Amino acid sequence: MSGLSHLPEWISAHKAEVLRYTRIAQAIVGLFLTLLGTYIGKEHFLLILHGIRTEGTIVDHKQESMANGGAVRWDYAYLPIVRFHAGDRPAQFVDWMEAKAEVRNVPVTVLYDPADPSTAMIDRPV
Repeated sequence: MSGLSHLPEWISAHKAEVLRYTRIAQAIVGLFLTLLGTYIGKEHFLLILHGIRTEGTIVDHKQESMANGGAVRWDYAYLPIVRFHAGDRPAQFVDWMEAKAEVRNVPVTVLYDPADPSTAMIDRPV
């Protein structure tokens, strides 16, 4: 514990060195978060850029259990199941974003990949 009491003096005495290493740590964390965001959002980004828009309908909901911020109790999310036509073929997918209410027969705009219609999402405003 006595070593920690001298930490503020040591940081003041080595300010340039501490700043150099904190910048390196910030750059590494920033690169990691950028790569993680790219990996997680790649499919949705490609749909926004190259997806085809069509009309679909929310036909049901899939109930997913989710931990409530580390608490013992679990909350439930209701993910909309959307049915649409990709050209002349019927298609269906579970959207990734929770619905505000468990509604059915609601028309929505769908973005889908023409090569794989199961890769789709509800088109929402930014």
